[in-house]
Amino acid sequence: MLLQCYTGLDAFRRGRGSRELFTTLERQLLIAEELCRLGYHPDEIADIQEAHAAMMHIDAAEKEDGVWVMGDADYAWVCVAFELFGRQLYVAPLDSIAKAEARMVGGLLNGKQRLATAEVST
Repeated sequence: MLLQCYTGLDAFRRGRGSRELFTTLERQLLIAEELCRLGYHPDEIADIQEAHAAMMHIDAAEKEDGVWVMGDADYAWVCVAFELFGRQLYVAPLDSIAKAEARMVGGLLNGKQRLATAEVST
């Protein structure tokens, strides 16, 4: 899991990011956030949230410039988050990691259902 994060991070840093890599990094950040909520370094959840904000900057820049690249400040926040994720993966048992991943997927599915419901009602 962590190798995917750092490989994707390197691609963005070199200006070779993509929507698929963006999605992969965001999903890993969501798992890290869920691990915080499950009690694995919960006091550091703000770092994960800062990394989410950094990823939104990257997404906005791509929409404006058409290039998937990560600036210094965004890179720093995402690095901090993935360092935390590494520490979480080290201490969390596999069942907790699986639970965090399931909660992340459930959250994504619920978000899509709410969006679809909102679109139907408008």
